[in-house]
Amino acid sequence: MNEGELAPWLVAARQQLAGVHGGFPQSLLLVGQQGIGKSDLAQHLASALLCENPAQAGQACGQCQQCRLFGAGNHPDFHVVLTEKESAGEETRLAGYGMRYLTDNQRKPGRKKRSEFILIDQIRELSANIVSTPQLANKTVVLISPADSLNRNAANSLLKVLEEPVNTTYFLLLAHRIASLPATIRSRCQHVHIPLPARDQSLEWLTGKHDLDPQEADITLGLAAGAPKTALEFGHDKLASKRSDWLKSLSELAQNPGAETSVASQWNKTGARTGLFWLYGWVRDLVVFKVRRGAPPPAARLFNADCEARLRNDAKRLDLVQLMTFLSLVEQRLALLGRSSADELLILEEVLGNWSNLFSEQR
Repeated sequence: MNEGELAPWLVAARQQLAGVHGGFPQSLLLVGQQGIGKSDLAQHLASALLCENPAQAGQACGQCQQCRLFGAGNHPDFHVVLTEKESAGEETRLAGYGMRYLTDNQRKPGRKKRSEFILIDQIRELSANIVSTPQLANKTVVLISPADSLNRNAANSLLKVLEEPVNTTYFLLLAHRIASLPATIRSRCQHVHIPLPARDQSLEWLTGKHDLDPQEADITLGLAAGAPKTALEFGHDKLASKRSDWLKSLSELAQNPGAETSVASQWNKTGARTGLFWLYGWVRDLVVFKVRRGAPPPAARLFNADCEARLRNDAKRLDLVQLMTFLSLVEQRLALLGRSSADELLILEEVLGNWSNLFSEQR
């Protein structure tokens, strides 16, 4: 991996770690908002740890056998544990590494429900594989992402590994929500926080490096709460145009009680999680306007800054307490979608039905 592959806001974090007194930490916890590029930085660090001739700046040479194996996606001393959804549901080099720690059943193509949790069987298999010395390199590197998706048993199992690590084994844990990690695991890691980049820097990266239309980049970066990698994904998925359909649906639900079944079916076709994630941002914006009593907040604090007029009008029609209750419901149901047994259509029907009920007194 070369420097050009690392986004500019991640270079500072890499340089910070390269200059750590006493050498690279054996257990490192990278913390930051989802979609900021933590996995890119972690792979960069892992390749440098495994490299035969790393530069003093903590960068892999890209030419040695270890670097070639790493880049090809089959280095035997790089162990990656991801959720089933991230391993089997994506086509990336990291996902390919993660497939190693999925069960045969989880590897089957076409599974409709992909778990968003890291399970104890994955950590048990990892533990068994890293007790021996490295196969080719002089180190073993373990990447776990997102570590805050470890279920309770998996977290307890990982703790035992972190308490008695092999000297040549390095752990890279990535977390979106550090509070969801047990304190016992957090205490055994050195923490590095990756802040959101400046908005101008993110927009330059989206438009200059990835050729997003400037207006679309501006909208999607807002919808992504400032996370550039998420904004890039939203841009590729044309989320700005989907938002227009979602807004029409919300208007329909406000006027026509009982329409949630048909609307939920439409939303489910474009992805329940994506729809609810956007809805969470929309309702949060409404709460901001309600709290400020119609005064326009700074655009940087809004998910949908380009929809200020509609947000202001909708906020006037709604009760703050009911909005806060509904926002909590959306957040809870988003978390519920991570379970393999969750019925996405029923969740959407419930949430959209509750949205419709917010307007019941005005009909």
